[in-house]
Amino acid sequence: MIALALALHLLCLASVSADGDPRSLRNHVQPEVGYVHAAVPLETGLSRSEVNRWKQVLQLSDVQSAEMLKLYEAYLDEQYNPFVDRSARAYLEKSASASAVLQSAGMTSDEFRAAWRSVDREARSLLGASRRMEEQLLIGIEAIQPALTAGQLDRIQILRLSSSRRHARAVPSPSRWVRFELRPIWESEVLGRLAEADRAEISSQLDEYEQELTPLLDQWSRSHLEAARRIQDYLVDSGRGQTEDGRPGPDRIWERPANLIKRLRALHLRANDGLLAALDDATRADLAARVEAKMYPELYPDPMHAEASRAFVGALAEPDAPAPLVSAVRELREQFDRQYDALAQRLKSRCDRWDDEVASGVGTARGQGLAGSIADLLDERRSLCREYCELIRAEVALYRRSPGEP
Repeated sequence: MIALALALHLLCLASVSADGDPRSLRNHVQPEVGYVHAAVPLETGLSRSEVNRWKQVLQLSDVQSAEMLKLYEAYLDEQYNPFVDRSARAYLEKSASASAVLQSAGMTSDEFRAAWRSVDREARSLLGASRRMEEQLLIGIEAIQPALTAGQLDRIQILRLSSSRRHARAVPSPSRWVRFELRPIWESEVLGRLAEADRAEISSQLDEYEQELTPLLDQWSRSHLEAARRIQDYLVDSGRGQTEDGRPGPDRIWERPANLIKRLRALHLRANDGLLAALDDATRADLAARVEAKMYPELYPDPMHAEASRAFVGALAEPDAPAPLVSAVRELREQFDRQYDALAQRLKSRCDRWDDEVASGVGTARGQGLAGSIADLLDERRSLCREYCELIRAEVALYRRSPGEP
């Protein structure tokens, strides 16, 4: 049953899109009805906020921006939103029917396998249709007037890759590495601080990263759906006692999508290291912390580390601090940084191992989840920070003590 956790998802889409945004499945679900799905179609529409980002990516003039917005609004009103409204009802009927069969016949029944496959085929068909419609919008943008420059036309490829990744993520995943992207944080936090030549270098590296990321994410999406189909077959056969013929079990079935998630993680980390290498030391340290907080939100920001850092800074700022105090504080800081960095690596490795277990389809029944699996190391990290805060206070107290005091 563990393996099914990544093959089957209950549909829970409560909010409704605002006026002027793309319609979605959320506009059609009934809160009292149960649904099942492997991929979520009709939830990958191109939002107005992303179109506004497109204007920045393409560096459009005001006139070009207005023309692109007209195309987008016509696309929503005449193509995408009517397509969603036409398609959602039929899809949700199939999804609700599969949910009812699941309740009545069970997940190992032939009836549920047939119903689930019907939902899966419909979802893949709708995702393909959505991709094709958005490609037609991009072709229209390429032809807007005033005509795009050669440089602007080249950057349309960034939009195509972004569209592809958004559709690939219609397949739900708990993996941080499936959802993560570097460009948003680098564009919002860094590019504005840099000289033009440095911005061009960073943008070029981000382009190369996304050219590698996009096909890798597409491979993961396809392999995940294929594994989900194979898992459903495995469960039906297992219910009949027909899984002893040497065919792959859940661990082998999930092996390819799990390995692709590892490759996604390696790509994100490698690309981020390359980007950081292009920055000066101060900017690099600041941004590295911001990116880590996005990659590992369970670990960062760390308020205890901030408290310890303030203690070190405050000790060095003591009025007329003598050389022995400065030397002692700096030595303590070096020791603290070494121990903290080693513990940080252990924490990230623990998170990665847990993520890998979830992606592999085995070992996911541990009740404590990720938070429980890293709790002991987080306690150790807090203790380390408290220990060094106390050591710093002791050093400062010793310095402040008058010579006549015992």
